[in-house]
Amino acid sequence: MLGIDIKCKAYTKALYYKENKFMKKKDFDDIEDLIELYHELKLPESAVGLMKLTDEKKNKVKRRNTLQFSNRNISDYEQKETSWKTG
Repeated sequence: MLGIDIKCKAYTKALYYKENKFMKKKDFDDIEDLIELYHELKLPESAVGLMKLTDEKKNKVKRRNTLQFSNRNISDYEQKETSWKTG
């Protein structure tokens, strides 16, 4: 029984530090470690919530990149249009 207690305490401590690191830095590199820890501690709801959060983050980044690409295209087109009119 003592072995299980020590193992559980180690997972809990690791989870505490990983969550704090994630909350402070908002670094999505630790996501896999957190999901694995949630799995080991039998916390599937937390793992699912974290996966949803990362999906939202990916979608925001994708939308922002698309918008930046669109703005760049519009800007390039306007510059070409101006050069055609003056040229």
